[in-house]
Amino acid sequence: MPSTVVKATKPIEATAPKKKLVKKDTAAKKDAEVKKTSKTKKESPKSEKTKVPKVKKEKASKESKADSTTAVESNGEEDTPKKKKSINVKPTLGDVCGLNLSVAKIKNIISNNCINKEAFEALQILKSKRVFPDGEGADDTEDADGDEGEKPTKKKAQKKPFTFTLADVPASTIAYLEKCYRDVAVSTYTAHNRVVIGGLNEADKKRYAASKTEALAKFETDQRNSRLFRDTEFDLIAFNKQFKSDFYKKMKEEDKDWKSYKDMKLYDYCVTILNKTKTRFNSEAKIYITALVEFIIRQLIINGTRECVNRDKKIIKIEHAIIDNDAEFTLFPFIKSTYVYKTFVKNASKQEGSDADVDDTSDDGEGAAAVTVPYKHYIGELCRNVRMELSAEDRDVTDVTESRYNQTSVSKKFKQFCSDAIIELLEILGNAIKVEVSTRNVKTVNYSIIYAVLYTSHIFHNISIDDTISFIQDKYNTYNDFLKKREKRTKADAKKGNTSEPTVEEAD
Repeated sequence: MPSTVVKATKPIEATAPKKKLVKKDTAAKKDAEVKKTSKTKKESPKSEKTKVPKVKKEKASKESKADSTTAVESNGEEDTPKKKKSINVKPTLGDVCGLNLSVAKIKNIISNNCINKEAFEALQILKSKRVFPDGEGADDTEDADGDEGEKPTKKKAQKKPFTFTLADVPASTIAYLEKCYRDVAVSTYTAHNRVVIGGLNEADKKRYAASKTEALAKFETDQRNSRLFRDTEFDLIAFNKQFKSDFYKKMKEEDKDWKSYKDMKLYDYCVTILNKTKTRFNSEAKIYITALVEFIIRQLIINGTRECVNRDKKIIKIEHAIIDNDAEFTLFPFIKSTYVYKTFVKNASKQEGSDADVDDTSDDGEGAAAVTVPYKHYIGELCRNVRMELSAEDRDVTDVTESRYNQTSVSKKFKQFCSDAIIELLEILGNAIKVEVSTRNVKTVNYSIIYAVLYTSHIFHNISIDDTISFIQDKYNTYNDFLKKREKRTKADAKKGNTSEPTVEEAD
């Protein structure tokens, strides 16, 4: 008889003197088990595991419980002591593609919160005014704006029929739509202006030129006196209508009566003119911005991790990260200028909370961290990336998993602080980019615009830019290599008929 059966029944034999009925039943079970064992030459590990708990459920004496424990231990299934902290050493997003923060997410925040804020908000209002017969909405990918040099990442969704009218749309939104229409039709207006002015007699031409010069001078004077450095432009169309009421009467204007369109046609046209007036990003500009912000937050995390270990603590908190005593924390002035930092300093008298209250050891982003952290997954990856790099440099240990840096975890409040700092930094940079775009009168965020914002931001903070450029250069090269490999892999999969595409973009 295999030893497994003897071990499983031994505790029950110990109870025999006290409970005869149990012995009788146990003997019957024993015979059944012997018969069952004789039919099979070797019992599977699964059946062995299922028998042990049955023995534990018997009402046995203290002695039998001890014997049962011994039997279980002999099978290697005893309750092991508390394990050491599990260290996640899998490659991070940064190891795979160079950047831990999502390039697409970075671009969306700058676009929707800053550069194209008016267009984005108008679009949300238009979406909310659609009425679907079944009361349900649709997946909106038809209004997704494509960036220069990039292919759309989402397939166009099947549209559901709906009704739509401008009746309930706010007057300010309609005014913005009219402005967008004029911007889109600017080439048509410019061509018509030349035709009308060219048809004037010499006296009217001189009068038009004099009136326009006078109007421009008045506009510039008013701007300096009451709208200094405000983003306003001379309204040539309004001036032309004032000069001659029927100036645009004979203009063949495409979609001139766009407001009379109905339902889906009207909505689609509004979305089209909104998207046409948006400022776009070339394929590289958003990589530069992402690398800059990651470098700032990376230094913040490095500073916090080191300070946490130096204090013999296990949980990285905000108070550890904002200590400005590390010579390598060169970009601290960027953090110091944010409201999230100023708010924390203002409320510094309030304790952050106990370790148990804020401990979050799920560095891979799978734990129950605060749902208010939109960058939770990416911050977790960046923290893990920093932790592993510091552990690899730790000369006090031979096994990196034993490093004190690898024993740290990140508090939820620190993750939230990093997320808020990222968004605020992006809005600061986005507003600076918006000024560059406006003053240069261009429609695409390109290399030269990022170059200007990058240098001026460091100059105003009185920081050397050398380390920043080196970091951006390294991450830019790595990210581009990743994109090339992914494109090659995608083409290979397409030939094999595999439509799945690995990506490091939005995980939420």
